[in-house]
Amino acid sequence: MSPRQQLPGKLPLALVFSCAFAALNLPPVLAYESLGAGNSSLLGGDLTDPDDTLKPVEDCGGGTEEALRPKNATWVKMTCAPANGPGEIGHQQHPYQSWVGTPASAIVWNMPEDKKWYVGFKDGGYGGPTDAKPYYLAIQLKDAHVLTHFTIASSQDKPLRDPKTWSIQGSDTGKDGEWTDLYKCTAADRASSPFREYPRCETMLFTSFTSADMAKSVGPENTKKLLAKLNGKVLNKADFARPAKAYPWFRVVIYACFNGNTMDVPDPSNPPGFALGQLELFSSAGGKSAGPATVAGNKGGNKVAPKTVEPTAVDPQILAALPAPGTGELRKTVSLDGEWEIASGGGDAPPAQFGSKIPVPGLVDLAKPGLGESGVFWYRRKFTVAAPLTAVAVIKVFKAMYTTRVFLNGKPLGEHLGNYTPGYFDAKPAIREGANELVIRIADHTSVPRSQQWGHDDEKTRYTPGIYDSVQLILCGPQHILRVQAVPAVESKVVTVHAWMPAATGGKDSRIHFTVREVATGKVAAEGDCVMPAAGAPERTGFASLRISDCHLWSPETPFLYELEARSQSDVLKTRFGMRSLTFEDGHAVLNGKPCFLRGTNVTLYRFFEDPQRAALPWTETWVRQLFKAYRDLYWNALRFSISFPPEKWYEIADEMGLLVQDEFPIWNMYPKPGDFDAANLEQEFTEWMQERWNHPCVIIWDACNETGVPEIATAIGKVRGLDFSNRVWDNGWAQAERVGDIFESHHYHYKDVQFKPHYLGRVPKTPKGSYRNTDKNPVILNEYGWLWLNRDGSPTTLTAEVYNNLLPGGTNSQRQQLHAKLLAQQTEFWRHSRECAGVLEFCGLGYSRPGGQTSDHWTDVTKLTWEPEFYKYVKDSFAPVGVMIEAYEPEYLAGAARDFPVSIINDLSLPWEGSLRLRITKAGESAVVKEEVKPFKVGPAGATKVTFKITIPPAGADYVLEAALMKAGQPVARSYRDFKSATSVQPR
Repeated sequence: MSPRQQLPGKLPLALVFSCAFAALNLPPVLAYESLGAGNSSLLGGDLTDPDDTLKPVEDCGGGTEEALRPKNATWVKMTCAPANGPGEIGHQQHPYQSWVGTPASAIVWNMPEDKKWYVGFKDGGYGGPTDAKPYYLAIQLKDAHVLTHFTIASSQDKPLRDPKTWSIQGSDTGKDGEWTDLYKCTAADRASSPFREYPRCETMLFTSFTSADMAKSVGPENTKKLLAKLNGKVLNKADFARPAKAYPWFRVVIYACFNGNTMDVPDPSNPPGFALGQLELFSSAGGKSAGPATVAGNKGGNKVAPKTVEPTAVDPQILAALPAPGTGELRKTVSLDGEWEIASGGGDAPPAQFGSKIPVPGLVDLAKPGLGESGVFWYRRKFTVAAPLTAVAVIKVFKAMYTTRVFLNGKPLGEHLGNYTPGYFDAKPAIREGANELVIRIADHTSVPRSQQWGHDDEKTRYTPGIYDSVQLILCGPQHILRVQAVPAVESKVVTVHAWMPAATGGKDSRIHFTVREVATGKVAAEGDCVMPAAGAPERTGFASLRISDCHLWSPETPFLYELEARSQSDVLKTRFGMRSLTFEDGHAVLNGKPCFLRGTNVTLYRFFEDPQRAALPWTETWVRQLFKAYRDLYWNALRFSISFPPEKWYEIADEMGLLVQDEFPIWNMYPKPGDFDAANLEQEFTEWMQERWNHPCVIIWDACNETGVPEIATAIGKVRGLDFSNRVWDNGWAQAERVGDIFESHHYHYKDVQFKPHYLGRVPKTPKGSYRNTDKNPVILNEYGWLWLNRDGSPTTLTAEVYNNLLPGGTNSQRQQLHAKLLAQQTEFWRHSRECAGVLEFCGLGYSRPGGQTSDHWTDVTKLTWEPEFYKYVKDSFAPVGVMIEAYEPEYLAGAARDFPVSIINDLSLPWEGSLRLRITKAGESAVVKEEVKPFKVGPAGATKVTFKITIPPAGADYVLEAALMKAGQPVARSYRDFKSATSVQPR
């Protein structure tokens, strides 16, 4: 119960509380009201940021006050203490500067999850705050205001750094000795302080009014905003007396912290200090009550209106004047996959002897006899070309790392520096009839020049080189088709096909005939032509729009594919595509006009490359299909190729199996140095990436990087995004989205804080945080969460050893596996049922399990793709399309007490769902039912509902399991579980 809720009966409220707390032997409840935790818990529209548009200058290392003061600041002046003078330790010389990037002004930036005011007691803090020399931030406003209410929020920092005794003051002058206390907290301990150890970044509201006089105290706008945040809670008592006068100066003053004052730093990783997250000040006339600006009233960017696309036609007389398709030499594609020879050593010339064999595609560690993984490697393959030679001969190396150089019959064909995109090499000058010898030189990652991307990954130890995708020889006549792009318009049942050819020889136009066939049946679904004008250098382009007869849409449930054949006079190119549309509207994906909730996982294939069990699995088609089948069995419809591009075959299989892919370029650089990135290089690589991948219906998001924020990436995105005529959205990692409507990427790890407990889920924000404020309300993809990894044997990884020591001290591997599964399922339920995410993708479905590894996956046998049983039991249910979640997290409940248990139900389907909801209690480890109740429910398409059960807690002295189950005849059962103890007394907070 909220500390401000009205109690029944005739006793005065204070007396009721006094009696209640005396009986329970509990500390008195404070009057302030918690508004929740995180950036989203703030009220907004405060006196220092009335329009919620403040843009801080975040380079706080050592700039001047003038340079670092926000350009759109609404205050006149700020001062702070401690403030170090010239020649002293440069911790904080003015409110906008701090040597650790945590200035005093940070508490008005409205980002307690991300920013804080921090002062180390030794590094510039002079031992800590005192009554005589307190710490403070003072703010002079343009006008005088009567303070009616304020909020204060703890930081994301350690609880010991919270303020203990502090006050909010007003002044006419801002001078020392001329301040008046408006509110003062004189907490003696944690129980009497509003700052709780958990949750962090918690916002507390303090008012000079009750609910009864709220409207006349703050006006209708602020009242509306407060009521929305209070969510039904009643303010029965004011926290401070309304000031008798208005002040232009306000300040927060800290006299003591939970960290005791000291200059000693016994633990350098945990120095004593002070930290505060946020301060919001309000008056009845101050600021605007509007929240952050939105785009067209839409959380996910502007809604895209369906565009009518009509089929095109070419005048038959024009077509008759052009060479007919297929009358000359047509394309022959020769696969050069298979066994190659390989040797190591040398610099620019291949060795005389090749003593080892290796499969292509693969990595050099598959060579037999082995050659190691560092240095220079030479691949050799011989092949035969029948006479006569064609006008065009191209070697395509789909993907190889690192720094590919190609030689044919001893002649160099060129170099391709891109390690994750295809390299095309003109073989015409060197190819000959009969026997040919192809040599490809690669080297280890140290050969990659600066600013060229080589896949840096803080959690990898090996960067094994190799030709890890296919190699082809393409032969055709002079009317060579370079590429095509299929652009579906599902509302019109039309596909527009764009084609590219090299500049024309002889200044003549060309004709391309398009044929669309159903992959499953071979039935022709559409045909049409386009004219490729002779003009255009170095490439020319044309397009045709084709009506699809009996059009079938592509979706995860029905991954229907079409084959597109583009035929010129002397070339034919084939690709596959799906008729599907995907946009993001109101914060969620819309697939073919219907809401689509992304549920899935991550594939970190380049980490799996260093797994001891990897072998040739990534290039074994049956294994990849089994992997994706296992994903679909867990109700996953989406995945992120994290910091890795797999072989192209993986995308073809994803198309066939209906997986939605967030395709992430292999970039991860959290601490870039000057010269690490070049926008022109990125533009070239991104172009090659998009041209290779844009026809795959599985690819729904271009993801430029992982956890990286550099301006060069955004520049490159802006240059290339127009190449994709389907207008897929982009993800710019941890940098600001390049455009409104792009993806806001969140990696929200609760358990990264090793003090986090499972029951804290009931206290923390339901809006995932990212590396910056999502002021544009871009759609949120939560594609990493948990921080609970275990190696495949159940042992903790390097990142989670301390987590499990805290959660399960002395636990066995099997106990950790069960705990991991339960906690990951709870996290998944928490994020999915918040409905704040367009996608919830756990981390991760394929990685490594090795000594010293940081993360891992969920297999017990990755070769046979056997899930860890506890993970399969609990996590599968948490991803069910019609999902259930018990909204209760406390570890113990009072025996014999009747308690409400709300149960949330969400429906990801486009049809309504009706069934029964069962809530039961069993003893831990036993199947006998202690209590059970069943209620019917209905939930609409893409909807959510809640059912509440009142259950009497069973007798104390036992461990119990609370289980909610959705039941419907002929449907799998989805469950949610909570473990709890029944106790004779329960301590609050």
